[in-house]
Amino acid sequence: MTADTPTTAIAPEEPSNLGTPLVFKARFHRKWKGCRIVMTQNAPLPPTSRPARIAIMLALAHKIEQAITEGNIHDRAHAAKLLGVTRARMTQNLDLLLLAPDIQEEILAMETLDGRQLLNQSRIRPVVAKRTWLEQRRLWQSIRRDRR
Repeated sequence: MTADTPTTAIAPEEPSNLGTPLVFKARFHRKWKGCRIVMTQNAPLPPTSRPARIAIMLALAHKIEQAITEGNIHDRAHAAKLLGVTRARMTQNLDLLLLAPDIQEEILAMETLDGRQLLNQSRIRPVVAKRTWLEQRRLWQSIRRDRR
């Protein structure tokens, strides 16, 4: 094609059915984004599994206790200051270490699907408050039955 060759634009054909609605066939998925709904054409993603929040808090409690034992952190108050939480919250998290070992294992193995938490820390506080592991296990069994 040379510069002096004229080019012509071809106009698209106009549809003959101007009054009828267009129909699109596709799979749409609604998803909340803040306070609005966004439509996506893709199918929903499979549920994602990640550690439960209570499992993360228990693992963090073990790390903090280890750091205190090794001398990297002075005490619980220092750990609270470093993490930017209150002393009371730090005590609640580290109290998870008072749970029976088998209960701790179950908690560390917990997972959540798409952010849906099956168990929260306030639900476990009565278990932590029990003095013996036998009492903790009894209460834990009732909590396990309730969350199923």
